[in-house]
Amino acid sequence: RRCGAAVDPGLIITGEFTRESGRIAAHRLLTGKRRPTAIIAANDCMALGVYDTARALGLNIPEELSVAGFDGTAAAASASPSLTTVAQPFADLAHEAAECLVHDRYGISRILPVSLLARDSTRPA
Repeated sequence: RRCGAAVDPGLIITGEFTRESGRIAAHRLLTGKRRPTAIIAANDCMALGVYDTARALGLNIPEELSVAGFDGTAAAASASPSLTTVAQPFADLAHEAAECLVHDRYGISRILPVSLLARDSTRPA
């Protein structure tokens, strides 16, 4: 929205953070009237499900479909092609959660830095 792009609610599909859920969501998107050129999944596992569906439909990643995930898992790095992902600082998240529990700091928000790991699964449309 900040970039002036319209948000199409029909292109937002909720899932269950599993590979199978990624497969199902991707099938819905990739067989619809307006096939997207890119899919950003809620986590790396779902993104790998997108890979499965794209391949089953004969689409090449990233030539015909860019795919990105979120988490920065080892599976993302070892996928073929390697998955572009947003890496979360899991150790820092765990530390902050423990600090909140130990020091009774419920309801406090912290924003931790993430990093984009641009890999082989994405390219310009």
